[in-house]
Amino acid sequence: MGGITMQWKQFFWVASMATVFFFLPSLAVKLWETLLFIPWQYQRWLVYPVVGWLIWVLARRRWRRMATPAGQGEEALLDIAKRRLVKGEVTLEEFRQIREELKSE
Repeated sequence: MGGITMQWKQFFWVASMATVFFFLPSLAVKLWETLLFIPWQYQRWLVYPVVGWLIWVLARRRWRRMATPAGQGEEALLDIAKRRLVKGEVTLEEFRQIREELKSE
């Protein structure tokens, strides 16, 4: 019974690898060729939504970057101190002193 289960596992593993390495790239190439060689009147239904989505993503990314502080907050400074502690640039006592100074401010 165990041999049958292993055969099925191997079959599904091989099938998934074949899907990833053979089917998906050929589908991408076929889609690319289709988009290149069809007339513009049929392409525009895809181009305009993609451009709109791209503008929306870029605007959202910019909005989020402007909404977050520039990293001058006390948490950002504490994170820098933690990274330096992990790297060994700061001793544990120095880290505790930095943390206390940040809490007192």
